[in-house]
Amino acid sequence: IVVIAAGAGSFVPKKPRYPDLEVYEERSIDYAVHKMSKYEGKEIVIVGGGDSALDWVLSLQPLAKKLTLVHRREGFRAAPDTEAQFKQLVADGKVDFVMGNIKKLNGPNGQLTSVGIETVDGDFVEVDCEYLLPFMGLKISLGPIADWGLNLDRKHVQVNMETFETDVEGI
Repeated sequence: IVVIAAGAGSFVPKKPRYPDLEVYEERSIDYAVHKMSKYEGKEIVIVGGGDSALDWVLSLQPLAKKLTLVHRREGFRAAPDTEAQFKQLVADGKVDFVMGNIKKLNGPNGQLTSVGIETVDGDFVEVDCEYLLPFMGLKISLGPIADWGLNLDRKHVQVNMETFETDVEGI
């Protein structure tokens, strides 16, 4: 007998819909920071307006050669103190802020050299970028359970409520 105790699944990052995204993933696009030293002396673009994005701006700014935050609007969903620290870094010229959306990834062999951004004013700007860190929230994923051939309804495993058995014998 196999017992599945996965809850609703696991949290995975929401991936942006950038052209050629998969070419750059795991080479110059990271959805999490595992070693801050990787970004030392690099040109970094962070995408997002929540706590994760602003926290990483504050943490990586002292290490980065250049750091730019891209967010689709002026408002943020972050702790007020974090937002105030971010705005001070922008005012001091230590961090760049571009309101808009990334529309183009540039660079050979999966290594970014720049990103193209359409600003909220409709302009198109290129920003030098060696690493892109999109922090656009999380979503729940069933992971490999989704491929087990179980009866799923809206990403939930359906069971007999009396026995809690699935439609697959032994599970």
